[in-house]
Amino acid sequence: MKAVIYARYSSNNQTEQSIEGQLRVCNNYAQSHGITVVGTYIDRALSGRTDRRPEFQRMIVDAERASWDIVLVYKFDRFARSMYDDSRYKKHLQDYGKQVVSASEHIPTGAEGKLAEGMLVVFNQYYSEELAIKTRRGMKESAYKCQVTGNPPFGYYNGKDKKYHINDLEAAAVREIYTRYAAGDKVQDIINWLTDHGYKTRLGKQFNKNTISNMIRNPRYKGTYIYDDIIIEGGMPAIIEVKTWETAQRRLEMAKSGTSRRKDVYMLTGKAYCGECHEAMNGESGVGRNGTLYRYYKCSGRKKGTGCTAETVQKDVLEQTVINHTRSLFGNDKTAHKIAAEVARQLQDLRDNNTAAKAAAKALEDTNKGINNILAAIEQGIFTAATKDRLEELESKKVQLEETLEIESAKAPDLSAEDIQQIINNIVKKSKNDQALIDTFIYRVFVYDAHCVIVYLMPDFPPELVSYDDIQSILAGSGSPAGKDGEPITETDR
Repeated sequence: MKAVIYARYSSNNQTEQSIEGQLRVCNNYAQSHGITVVGTYIDRALSGRTDRRPEFQRMIVDAERASWDIVLVYKFDRFARSMYDDSRYKKHLQDYGKQVVSASEHIPTGAEGKLAEGMLVVFNQYYSEELAIKTRRGMKESAYKCQVTGNPPFGYYNGKDKKYHINDLEAAAVREIYTRYAAGDKVQDIINWLTDHGYKTRLGKQFNKNTISNMIRNPRYKGTYIYDDIIIEGGMPAIIEVKTWETAQRRLEMAKSGTSRRKDVYMLTGKAYCGECHEAMNGESGVGRNGTLYRYYKCSGRKKGTGCTAETVQKDVLEQTVINHTRSLFGNDKTAHKIAAEVARQLQDLRDNNTAAKAAAKALEDTNKGINNILAAIEQGIFTAATKDRLEELESKKVQLEETLEIESAKAPDLSAEDIQQIINNIVKKSKNDQALIDTFIYRVFVYDAHCVIVYLMPDFPPELVSYDDIQSILAGSGSPAGKDGEPITETDR
């Protein structure tokens, strides 16, 4: 089989060594499993919480025509930390006969494997969100002092006092942008002026319409310090006068398109299948003859003309039916305890059978003893060229063993049943993240005209047949369009 390696690091605290380590582990895995690596995709200093990663997107596009079979990652969180993105893009790869394999997280096959993989994705997002909360907490302390908390916008630099200072050369361009825009100049004319005068963005690229629009929207240029929910007027030096900034905002509002709307998120993407022909149900939207926008799931088989007669099902009806039933089923403490115990057992089995981790831990213990013995000898005045060489050898070995132990230990997080049950309860009872609920518990949803059949990841839970009636009644009572959507005038694929 052929594979490509996807590697990523997310911050300036990580370096090329992080990429090298990921590539080394993935190449070793490929070699030991008879897999031929035919290429790599690498994103540097980009978070896995977003899919706006150039190399990641290039890999997703290449999958449609590529000859490789596997996307090999160091850990699943390198692929995505968002459960929605993880499910969405794995489904895209599956559609083209590809799969994602973790080189450092052994996932058993079958339904148990699906459950374990789903829980790993949950742990990764949970860790990512917890880390983000802790990071924001520290950043807020800096924000109350009006200190720089990220990359300063064009026109500013981070001073020795950790506060914003004006970059005079860049500030001249900022003033020109605002003055011209407020006076009614076309954005393209402003871009041409910047290009003619040799101005480029911090990334060394030409300015474009999005760059200009984002700069004009940025209230920092009028001296407003902003971080999260902290807003301090006059908290940083102003480049633009308030009057000019407000004039620019009025023009920006007038230029807004009245037809723009947010991108729809279809939470059952990759999990919803037609009950009649078993083809995927895809999220689509369309405008009805009365001008109403409808969102629904439609059988891809019917769209391709296979003869399937399945009707479209309204997005809110299907999703809320699945979400409500799943919350009701897994909100029971006994059920949550049963799932947690099974996941904990699987993780413990993985740890018990991980001989490589045990060997690495024992070797690391012996290596540390050797280092301590040499250091003790040096303190006694015993130091030779051979002693120095041996110490350097052991320290190098220690680094390699620590890396090996970290990789092996990551194959099964050391979480108790109580820890796992707490995470499950947070997802089911406390969190409003419906996507997390779907990705954690649901394997497939087979969609019919009047009901759906939910297949859960847990082998001990039989498929559940659930009617749309209750949700349709609620939506009808709230004035929302319910039931079959009819034929729209225009139709847009998700």
